[in-house]
Amino acid sequence: MRFTESNVTAFPQRGTPSQIGFERKELDRILNLYGRMVAAGHWKDYAMDMRRDVAIFAAYRRASERPQIRIEKRPADRNRQGM
Repeated sequence: MRFTESNVTAFPQRGTPSQIGFERKELDRILNLYGRMVAAGHWKDYAMDMRRDVAIFAAYRRASERPQIRIEKRPADRNRQGM
């Protein structure tokens, strides 16, 4: 196979993540809340979506419904929120 510019993928530069994710402490707190709500019978399913600009955690009462709660992490908005 010949390598040309069209079939070679460039790696992201250091310091710029290719996707946003939750840190361990954040995820521990989110899953702790999720576990308490499952034990109380309010939630039964969850979903996580890690994108380039946002990380999303959504909790559902039933998988076929809209999420009852949605937690978003948007690092680009960090400075606007006073953090």
